[in-house]
Amino acid sequence: MNRILEFYGESTRTSQETDWLGLAMAEHCPFLTRKCIKIRKSQPEKTIGTCTVEHGREHSGVIICPHRLLERNQIFTDCLHLLTLHEPGNTLHIVPEISIPGGNVDAIA
Repeated sequence: MNRILEFYGESTRTSQETDWLGLAMAEHCPFLTRKCIKIRKSQPEKTIGTCTVEHGREHSGVIICPHRLLERNQIFTDCLHLLTLHEPGNTLHIVPEISIPGGNVDAIA
């Protein structure tokens, strides 16, 4: 089963006392420092809030929101070595939509 690992930037594995309803209602993206901009196809007035999901036989964490990759807007600077050097284990994979509770999400990694 695929699980949500990060919801509006909060880890679902370590955040035992998180106000999940409050997070969902606020729709705040900590990576953009504003409202999440990934909207539901079926309800465009609502945001998804899912940053990372568990996927595959290995139950790997897969980032499904490109904004999750930002830190001080340095995605390309911080990841440049992944584009120019190849070593086992640093391969980028594109995966299709992933099914999670409540629907499907586009996935990138």
